[in-house]
Amino acid sequence: MVVDTAYYDLLGVKPTATELEIKKAYRKQAIVHHPDKNPNDPTAHEKFQAIGEAYQVLQDPDLRKAYDKYGKDASKPSEGFVDPAEFFTSIFGGDAGGRRRRRG
Repeated sequence: MVVDTAYYDLLGVKPTATELEIKKAYRKQAIVHHPDKNPNDPTAHEKFQAIGEAYQVLQDPDLRKAYDKYGKDASKPSEGFVDPAEFFTSIFGGDAGGRRRRRG
């Protein structure tokens, strides 16, 4: 039984979601709520951070298990949460422009 569903709700997935479903949902939500896409929304950065935090927990099997059993307080990474912008870059690739091939 899942104690807290807030992270699942943020990503728009069910607690039974697979790793792939969670990753796809994160990508979708990260793009929609990215602060650069919402310059006039003062809450965009906060939403983006919350989505990144949810993904960091749910993509890690041990943290996800702790979250499902005990909730948010038991599922914090030992080294702390990573900046969501770093996660975004790791999922979508380097620069905002993406990877470019050199023509030659």
